[in-house]
Amino acid sequence: MSILFKLFQKQWNKTEKKDAQRIASQETVQGIEEVTDIAYIDDGLRGHLLDVYFPRKAQDKKLPVVIDIHGGGWMYGYKELNKNYNLYLSSSGYTVFSLSYRLAPEVFMPDQIKDIFAALKWIDEHMDEFPCDRNNVYLTGDSAGGQLAGYTAVIYNNPVLEKAFCVSGAGFKFNAVALICPFFDMANRGITGIYSRPMLGPGFRKKEFAKYLTLKALLKTGGMPPCFIVSSTGDILTKRSSKKAAKLFAKYGVTYKFMYWSKFQGKKLEHVFPVTYPYMEESARTTQRMFDFFDKYSRGEEDIIKAK
Repeated sequence: MSILFKLFQKQWNKTEKKDAQRIASQETVQGIEEVTDIAYIDDGLRGHLLDVYFPRKAQDKKLPVVIDIHGGGWMYGYKELNKNYNLYLSSSGYTVFSLSYRLAPEVFMPDQIKDIFAALKWIDEHMDEFPCDRNNVYLTGDSAGGQLAGYTAVIYNNPVLEKAFCVSGAGFKFNAVALICPFFDMANRGITGIYSRPMLGPGFRKKEFAKYLTLKALLKTGGMPPCFIVSSTGDILTKRSSKKAAKLFAKYGVTYKFMYWSKFQGKKLEHVFPVTYPYMEESARTTQRMFDFFDKYSRGEEDIIKAK
């Protein structure tokens, strides 16, 4: 591991301790069935596991599906980081698939995209084993997971981008996407690039995917599904990235809603607050707005017949 990655890892080790305390202190909802540690690639790696959550009373129903990608700066955390958030989503009537992926510096961002696409293929093949409506599938991600979710949504079933990232899509479509405090433009040469560029791997500029490392380049090549994006004045890590993404969505004709919090009851809201503190009033309001946005793009039986 390089000296740079060792420095990064020290900071993430501190975050891990704080996250463990936060997660342990939170109450969780009851009545949710949890199917955990399913291997979407059967190689024994923790980064190739996923969890499924759904309301126990809905086992014989077809529920809308949320696929969630956790954050952690591409080098920290697994699906358990978002467990309480996933439980909250499921308690609102969704079947939730929560993904892990391999972490840097063992692998880099393009390899993480490959992991996510492998997980999507597994979900496509096994979705009918769970209470899922495959015609109503939504994708979410926070922070670095927001970047991964955003890239996945644009790359998905776009031949040019799939070839560049060496992936292929699954059988279902994403009706809409939600990006919570996402970070884009990883190759930038600013202060944030000192951290993000190493996550692309050595010699990344010579790789085919290097042409698509800005959100602008992606949107010029592929289409983004309807997108709900969240940030806040207290989000010191990604509020600029989120604002820039919203402007690019407007420029390239993406249907989107940008929910930007100034303050709530006199306090600023921190990075990825709806995920880290899902039961706070402001988080609940944000998540409900996300659900309302999803509902606008749900497909009923009549819509499916017309689409055919």
